[in-house]
Amino acid sequence: MQDRYEIRDKLGQGGLGAVYRAYDRTLKREVAIKRISTSDDVPHNAEATKQMTQETGALAALQHPHIVTIYDVGTDEEGPFVVMELLKGKTIDEIVESSAPLTWKDFREFAMQVQEGLIAAQDLGLVHRDLKPSNLMLNWLPSGKFQVKIVDFGLAKFAAEPIFQDVTDGDAVYGSIFFMAPEQFERKKIDKRTDMYAIGCVYYFALTGVMPFQGETGQQVMAAHLEHRVVPVSELRPDIPSWVCDWIMWHMNRLPEDRPENTREALQTFIQLDVPITQSMTPDPQPPAPKRPRLLVPGAEPVAPAPVAPSPASEVRPAPPVTQTMPKPLKPPEDAPPSLHTTDQQTLVSAGPEASPDAPPPAAAVIPNVPPKVATASPTAEVVPTSTATAKPARAVPTAQAVPTAQAVQATGPAATEASSFGHTTIGSTPKPPKGLSSSAKIVIFSVLGVLILLVSWMIVTKMGTNKINKRYNELVTITAMPTTKELPVNKDDLKILLDSVGTGANTSRETVYKALAIAQSTDGTDVDEAIAQFATKETLNDDIRVSLLSRVLRKRANPSSLNYLLNYSKTTQNEQVAAAALTALTEIGGEDQVDDFIDIIQFSPSNAIRKAAEGALEGILKRSTHREKWGQTLADAYAEASDDSTRRTMIRLLGVAGGPESRKVLEGILEGDNMLDQLATIEAMKSWPDDSMFEPLMEFLEAQSDDTVRPKAFTAGYVFLMDDKRKRSDEKTEAMWRRLSENAKTPKEQDTVISGLVQIAQSEWPIEIIQDFGENSTNDRVIDRSEQAITRIKERLVILKGSKKDFDEE
Repeated sequence: MQDRYEIRDKLGQGGLGAVYRAYDRTLKREVAIKRISTSDDVPHNAEATKQMTQETGALAALQHPHIVTIYDVGTDEEGPFVVMELLKGKTIDEIVESSAPLTWKDFREFAMQVQEGLIAAQDLGLVHRDLKPSNLMLNWLPSGKFQVKIVDFGLAKFAAEPIFQDVTDGDAVYGSIFFMAPEQFERKKIDKRTDMYAIGCVYYFALTGVMPFQGETGQQVMAAHLEHRVVPVSELRPDIPSWVCDWIMWHMNRLPEDRPENTREALQTFIQLDVPITQSMTPDPQPPAPKRPRLLVPGAEPVAPAPVAPSPASEVRPAPPVTQTMPKPLKPPEDAPPSLHTTDQQTLVSAGPEASPDAPPPAAAVIPNVPPKVATASPTAEVVPTSTATAKPARAVPTAQAVPTAQAVQATGPAATEASSFGHTTIGSTPKPPKGLSSSAKIVIFSVLGVLILLVSWMIVTKMGTNKINKRYNELVTITAMPTTKELPVNKDDLKILLDSVGTGANTSRETVYKALAIAQSTDGTDVDEAIAQFATKETLNDDIRVSLLSRVLRKRANPSSLNYLLNYSKTTQNEQVAAAALTALTEIGGEDQVDDFIDIIQFSPSNAIRKAAEGALEGILKRSTHREKWGQTLADAYAEASDDSTRRTMIRLLGVAGGPESRKVLEGILEGDNMLDQLATIEAMKSWPDDSMFEPLMEFLEAQSDDTVRPKAFTAGYVFLMDDKRKRSDEKTEAMWRRLSENAKTPKEQDTVISGLVQIAQSEWPIEIIQDFGENSTNDRVIDRSEQAITRIKERLVILKGSKKDFDEE
């Protein structure tokens, strides 16, 4: 390598290795060289180098405009390296953090280029494994158009344990963890859908400027991924078309099977949904309808999560973060030549034209109230506006019969020149019937003229009212779209305008209207919550709109005045999707008076979706209760009366939330029995137990188990129990409980789990003793290595806590 490449300077250091600027003496060009990191304790693996050479060789043959070009790959005495084209642009995280989130037009171009690059790689069977904003670079072409380049494709596989560095560090959060899919934390098999999740997180960041899954430590971020706690894109960027927000959230679904199968499917859906506003709605032949993204409700219960300490935020969903900086269009560097591609250029997309990059989403079209100077009834007449600055020339639409409008009447007195062809009659002058007309003919003529005058008057009044409503609508959505708006003052008329706009036709600002309704505050005593609840439960609405009003708007408002509407509607509607949405809203609204209602729904509803929603609402009530244990007997009775297995196991989970002596009696009885599925439900319930009283029965059950299915679940429950930082306990009690769990860590995986947990919670020396026992008694190389690393890290932390290393050594 030294014979051909001259290393000139170091460009950066990342989780996969270091990048250097170098000069290729053979081809006389600058290149970038990446050294793949290897652990000091682990010699480089020749087989890994061989595989890397094969895969990067395939990537080099690809030569795709949106993937960094690979020139060479090899290994020397320092380990493996990759030679690639030298890029001089900025990464997407640098752009967003230094400037602002992307506008819709720039994001559209950015996303389509990324998808094109990923399709080409996936067609070769390549998986990136480490997609994040710093691995997506934007270069500016000489014409002024930006070009996306995906870097580090597939190299994550060859780094020395990059996931361990990202996940287990208790003192810092590395970049990759914000964009890693849940299956990477769970150490499950990864495939193309893992990249789908990661790129969805990147898109989320590019549009909002915030990470989709947040936390102050690596463990909290991991918990957010596994518990799927994410604020929908639509709540942070209401100016973005709603289908785009759904498309991004589709990528970020918790389970791989709920995401796009691959990038080709995702891009096909994007293109089909991105319909220009001038395109016919019924083309011939009609293309197949795009696959609707399958979305999961944020905060939904995770499926078989890895052992993770729940974050305190898991009980109460935090308020959505706001975009700190207004989106701005991307521009070439200042020293670049003038751009031929301006982001201000009009693009016909489903979102409609934008007035400016920073403008709020457009509202319903407002017809300018500018009377033309001349108008005739001819179908081909040109309508000339009074000022070209306020209205563009438009051609009148031919109709079967000319109908006077408000603009067809001149209000300047006798000199009016407007005319409407009706026999020989001119509007604006006294009609002169021809000679020889009978009295009945005169009556008919004057009657028709009277009707026309009334019709014109009605249209004038209607148009004035419509313009007034449209103007107020635009004011409301403009105020709502401002990032600083937290409350929206409304009166009864304002509320009607917002509700009517939701329920009628296509509305490009519907997401903004949902936000407006969620933050609306009455200025005239109108009960906003009751009005929204009545509208959502009684009006004829599209199911998607009704679900959004129930599960998003009313749930966010969480006002008891809508409670009875939602509860009654959930019991009477035949639509299980809408009923479940009403019950979801009750998760934040319901009180202890509704406990029996929810138990009835769980026991008697034939719909699994409705039963699950009722369980979630009841769980929320129990967690908010200051004396939840009093409901133990009620739930125990419901458990005893359950008519099917599903209802019985639902009651088991709820008994774990309630806690108390009655609940404990039921759960201990199940653990002593022989129904394995009920035991698994009980183990899951113990994770939610409100105090430490069930830890001992759980450990006794664990020690008596040999079943390969039940035992790992019980161990994981014990770990989650200890990692729950909402449980306050003394250091002595904490030590005793961790020692009890460590005694039951029989496999290398379980020992590794204990080590990981102790690294994060260690505030004194006793965790070192437990970890040393693992290292000294284990024959597993990974456990031994992890033990040594963990002890070093804990000691470093204790030095900081105690003030100096000298003090620590003396003690």
